Amino acid sequence: MENPEKKGGILNRNHTKTIENKVLDGITLDIRKGDVLGVLGRNGSGKSTFLSMIARIMEPDSGTIECSGKVASILELGMGFHPDMSGRENIYLKGELYGFSRKEMDSKIDRIIEYSGISKYIDNPVRTYSSGMSGRLAFSIMMNVESDIMLVDEILSVGDAAFMAKAKEHFKKLARSGKTVVFVSHSINDMADMCNRAVWIEDGKIIRDGKAKDVCAEYQNKMSSSPEIIADLAEAGVAESQYELAMMYRDGTNFGKSEELYKEWMKRAADQGHTLAQVGYADILLERGDEDDISEAMDLYQSAANKGNNDARMKIASFRKNTDDDDLRTEIKKIFLKMAEEGDPINQFRCADYLLKTAWTNEDRKEAFGWFLKSSENGYPNAMHQVALMQRDGVGTAKNYEEMEKNLKKASDSGFLPSIILLADIYLQGRLIPKNEKGAFEQYLKGARLGNGRCQYQTAIMYRDGIGTEINIDESEAWFERFSYSSTILNNIWAADWAKLHSDLDRSIIEDMYFKSTYGGNTTAISNILNTAIAGNEFDENGYSNLLNSMKFLAENGNIDAAKRIGNYYYDGIGVKKDYSEAIKWYEKAALLGDQWSRNRLGEMYRDGKGTAPDMEKAIEWFVKTSNFGSTLSISNILNMYSTGIIEKKDQYEKYLAILKKMAENGNIDAAKRIGNYYYDGIGVKKDYSEAIKWYEKAALLGDQWSRNRLGEMYRDGKGTSPDAEKAIMWLIGPQ
Repeated sequence: MENPEKKGGILNRNHTKTIENKVLDGITLDIRKGDVLGVLGRNGSGKSTFLSMIARIMEPDSGTIECSGKVASILELGMGFHPDMSGRENIYLKGELYGFSRKEMDSKIDRIIEYSGISKYIDNPVRTYSSGMSGRLAFSIMMNVESDIMLVDEILSVGDAAFMAKAKEHFKKLARSGKTVVFVSHSINDMADMCNRAVWIEDGKIIRDGKAKDVCAEYQNKMSSSPEIIADLAEAGVAESQYELAMMYRDGTNFGKSEELYKEWMKRAADQGHTLAQVGYADILLERGDEDDISEAMDLYQSAANKGNNDARMKIASFRKNTDDDDLRTEIKKIFLKMAEEGDPINQFRCADYLLKTAWTNEDRKEAFGWFLKSSENGYPNAMHQVALMQRDGVGTAKNYEEMEKNLKKASDSGFLPSIILLADIYLQGRLIPKNEKGAFEQYLKGARLGNGRCQYQTAIMYRDGIGTEINIDESEAWFERFSYSSTILNNIWAADWAKLHSDLDRSIIEDMYFKSTYGGNTTAISNILNTAIAGNEFDENGYSNLLNSMKFLAENGNIDAAKRIGNYYYDGIGVKKDYSEAIKWYEKAALLGDQWSRNRLGEMYRDGKGTAPDMEKAIEWFVKTSNFGSTLSISNILNMYSTGIIEKKDQYEKYLAILKKMAENGNIDAAKRIGNYYYDGIGVKKDYSEAIKWYEKAALLGDQWSRNRLGEMYRDGKGTSPDAEKAIMWLIGPQ
């Protein structure tokens, strides 16, 4: 298209140069019958011109357009409507434009009015209609005329939620009936949901033509990663882009840091109802502290909370707390920070999680991100996943999809299932990073092998359809079968356990029930089969080896229970040759993933030199890590090392004895009983029967039968007290 040359005149002495502007440049496109085709592109890319040419409103400078069938269109709100005529009169007018007689429109008008949902106003002049009402009327007319091809430009942006849902469903029905729809919208989600095909137009050319979900994902990926495009869309009023631009100014990425512009763009996005922007701008208002600002902030939090935002819900709840609660939160924060500073990655994660859940400002979130990052660097997969989420969403740090992918990969390599699934989804969708079907398949397959039903189902689909892998019907059917069994694993195990003891079922059927339960990667099912085989002297070396390898695969990919069980097999020599060094390898894997029992076992092995040279420093390190989580066994192990002279630091002994006493005073039965034993036997402390009675009684009153028996013996024998037969009987057999 080109602008005509203006000639000079009395009031226009300067000749205007002819400027050629190619809105569409050499486009070739075949739209098939039954296509619901979405047209993507930024403002000015040529989308509306493309529809106008198909509708014959505009003619191309070169080339041809061929349409087979009647065309109906909504290319601009109000186009074809007379503003001074009523809605009813405009239905007849529009019908004439579509080539229908008055009689034909008489048979359609009631259906059109009902579908539009504006029957109350149908006899009012159209100039009194809102844009939404005009759009609904135009859409209703188009939906109720017999056309073969429908052209729609941004109509879904003007209706309410109910009308939009109805319109979307109508488009889907049209596609199933063989009608052709060409659809332009800035809503990528609508287009991906409604269309089977999409074309992306940029600078007058078709950039991409393919499946709607794929093209929409690629387009969205470019829109979300290009600062210039984000800025353009923000200026055009797109709320998501306004929020993205605000975050850029907050973090100083691409356009430099600007607190003023950060607040301005956050407000613009919040005004349009963008949920995250509402929370962000409410935070800004709350920092100002004025009464009006606080009131507005609460309204924004409430709006975001109503849409399901948990951060907003937490802040509304927290804001209602009193000052004493604020003081308590401050003290709790200090405790978490002390825990984190000790260096244990699990405590670092817990501290970060608390800071994030109680955060009010971006500085608070930055502090939380810092601790998540430290926990991640210390090898905790859950923290790696959380770091990735915060990098994805720009919470406490700038958005960084490249780093997000790296951290998800690290967590996935550690077998952290949520990361495996999220990374697979991101690869398959291609919205944040380029689409990677092969990578998606590899991640889903990993999750499937770890027993996740969703991943098993997705793996079956991808094998069936050849997505990210070669088509393999046998594998597809095998994974469908595993999926069907994994959904009932526990039921199968319970039934098999009961049948083994009570039923007359054929033994092979029971074994098959156990075996099928292993399909989903269930460690309990695998262990049951291994233990049954050994206990029943039905040891099949090849079968045992295959199941043990299945358990090892689960352990290598982050299953804590599997790692601990394998450690036990090698430690005790169950089904394998006893091998303490191999046991250490698997216990360490479980311990690093947070298993406290394995940590204590490692402390004992390093202390006793099992599978390794004795190493008291490592032993203490593992015991201390577990004792920090309240393990009375680990604390006792530390105390025993001091009391036997393996370690010489009396103050340390007193420190851990005090911890054990505090646990006992707070109701820990095992702690009370252990302290009673120390005073009874004189381990690390001076033998004191009366002190032993004090702690045994605490354990006994909490229900410990062993302590009740010991107390009966002490009252009978007069240890720490005068002999008292009545009390002895009471503790030994209960009140008479």
